[in-house]
Amino acid sequence: WANMGHILGDATHLSDLGILNNISGEAISMTDEWALYSGLQHNRSIQNLHFTGPLPGMFTSFVHPSNQFWRRNTFLVDLGVNGLELGRQDMKQLCSVVTKLKNLEALGITHCWSRDGDCFLGEDDDLFSIFLRTLVDMKNHPLKSLELQGNAIGSDSMDDLVRIIQRCCPDLEELNLQDTNIGHRSCDPLASLLRNPSSRLSSLDLWSCSMDDDCAL
Repeated sequence: WANMGHILGDATHLSDLGILNNISGEAISMTDEWALYSGLQHNRSIQNLHFTGPLPGMFTSFVHPSNQFWRRNTFLVDLGVNGLELGRQDMKQLCSVVTKLKNLEALGITHCWSRDGDCFLGEDDDLFSIFLRTLVDMKNHPLKSLELQGNAIGSDSMDDLVRIIQRCCPDLEELNLQDTNIGHRSCDPLASLLRNPSSRLSSLDLWSCSMDDDCAL
């Protein structure tokens, strides 16, 4: 794993990297995970980076504002984290990193679990508020795609999300909310987002949400 980390760190043409923990087979250990990240932090070419958990625990050490990977990699345009267990301090670190990625066009935080609230991300008001404040801080970023599926986001949180998108994400073209807890109450704010003449939203995924035919009225 240390050798792999060094290879990734020295790669000058690597643009896409996905780190997936093997749930069904031999999982990556914390030692191996850190060896991988120690080399990876030297990379300057990655444009699309995706983490899929569960990961042993060194992920939050890698996702830290002081890590030179985030300070020096100016090419990163797509960042995704999926299936991770995050505490509020972890989310603060992740969001601090995200706001520094001035060229970020796509952000995905999907199927994540709140360690502090023992629930999904969208059900922990404090954790989701940290994320919403991050979107406000990203108002000068060219964000075009936002993926939040599988986070059990409810109607109250959706009202806040739509309001911030309208105010701070003028370039957003794709919004994925599939498999969340939004229902009938969320139809009005989503409809206002779609009707907004200044909105660039062209793709909205609501698959497996708590909606019925009344939402079309």
